[in-house]
Amino acid sequence: MVRLLLIAVLTSVIGILIILYIAENKEVRLLEIKDIDESYLDQVVRIKGTVGRVGLGKDVTIINLNDGLYDIKVIAFDNSTLIKEGMLLEVYGIVTMYKGEIEVEADEIKVG
Repeated sequence: MVRLLLIAVLTSVIGILIILYIAENKEVRLLEIKDIDESYLDQVVRIKGTVGRVGLGKDVTIINLNDGLYDIKVIAFDNSTLIKEGMLLEVYGIVTMYKGEIEVEADEIKVG
């Protein structure tokens, strides 16, 4: 009985570790801005582009990200005051819709 319990606990722990490893190492595919539409709502995406206009609000930064042809609003809730026009960014975030417009709520922003 004790041996069966030990096997069950050990198997559960190994399964949880495997799930955590997969979740941490899952690479989010780089998308072009033009491809992001309503089918991506509530999904994590990765996009790259050049910063256009930057709007600073209370506890929020609104970034217009452009890939050369298309642009999208990126919302950063940490008030990213270091982001300036012309910077190249890589953004990981969740696709949302606000007032009928597709946006990306940034989870992580990398410069370069």
